[in-house]
Amino acid sequence: MLRAAGSILYSLARPKFASPEIKFEDRFGFVVMPWHLDLNGHVNNAAYFGWANQARLVFLGRAGILRQLLRERSRPILRENVARYHRSLKAFDRFEIRTRLETDGNEDHRLIHEFFRGPDRVAVIESSARLLKSKGPSK
Repeated sequence: MLRAAGSILYSLARPKFASPEIKFEDRFGFVVMPWHLDLNGHVNNAAYFGWANQARLVFLGRAGILRQLLRERSRPILRENVARYHRSLKAFDRFEIRTRLETDGNEDHRLIHEFFRGPDRVAVIESSARLLKSKGPSK
């Protein structure tokens, strides 16, 4: 909960995108801490999804999408979360997540989170969601 609140506050402090319609890639940096590792010394899968969630909140906040969702009382419903791992991260590795939004023009939206350590792509998480629109106040 604190991570989500921190990510939203961080997104509000960063410059906004010029226009959400323009293709934009947001970058968000992290450092691997020892508590992110499993018994084999590799980053635990859950840590990747947690970082992707933080990057997603920052991206949506900077794009103005979070405000729009709140205004419309809509919420995204996660349909699929898929991870592909290419290389491993170790303790104290610095890396960044590059996030971009892809949409099919209908109801489906995909956020692509690419994890990079320097020039090397480490992992990719693709999150697919649909918006659930509020039907208004219940009577």
